Amino acid sequence: MVIRRIFHLFTIAILIISFCLTSFFPVYASEAFIKFDDTKTHWAKNNIIWAYQHNIVAGTSSTSFSPDMPVTMAMFLTMLYNYDGRQSMDSILDTPYINVNKTDYYYNAVKFAHHNSLITSSVFDPNQKLSRGEVAEILFRYFYYDYRKSFPDGPLISIDIPPYPQKYIDVEPYGNTQIDRAMRFFVSEGVIVGKSQNTINLDDIITRAEVVTIIKNYDDLV
Repeated sequence: MVIRRIFHLFTIAILIISFCLTSFFPVYASEAFIKFDDTKTHWAKNNIIWAYQHNIVAGTSSTSFSPDMPVTMAMFLTMLYNYDGRQSMDSILDTPYINVNKTDYYYNAVKFAHHNSLITSSVFDPNQKLSRGEVAEILFRYFYYDYRKSFPDGPLISIDIPPYPQKYIDVEPYGNTQIDRAMRFFVSEGVIVGKSQNTINLDDIITRAEVVTIIKNYDDLV
């Protein structure tokens, strides 16, 4: 009788603990994954889960992620800003871009990117669809910012960037541009991979799935 009563009390305690855990820790990878109908069989599903869990990116609706949607400048800068931790931008002066307003969802992200020299152009088009090469270039600038943030008194870094693997046949026209150097660095580190066995496709418009995968790979690198 005593043993049965102890077992009964133990069972009740387990049920209470389970209820508390499900009440106070509601977000799980499986739940984040299931809510997007268009990611269940997508090649980037695990990276999408990771990015969603870490508040880097949200869905395009309550049930859609739109993994193959092109990424705009505003979207990518917002993802980077979210990845960096969404630091307060209140003390930072406004950007010089007259078409960026305080009511825009990307307002703080643009301030963050401009203040830290991730973007340097005198004009800003939030709806500009980014290429794979342009994303690499901005992320490369973020890499230097990330290093300075982590080691503010550290020495300046000089990176010896290797050439592309010989298997890529579409890279010669780019020369030694900033985009080329950024892409070569991230390819050498496994952050960005070719779109096929033989092509990098720097000029291809990049998708949401590709971007969250690149950010996940970057996070693994650093």
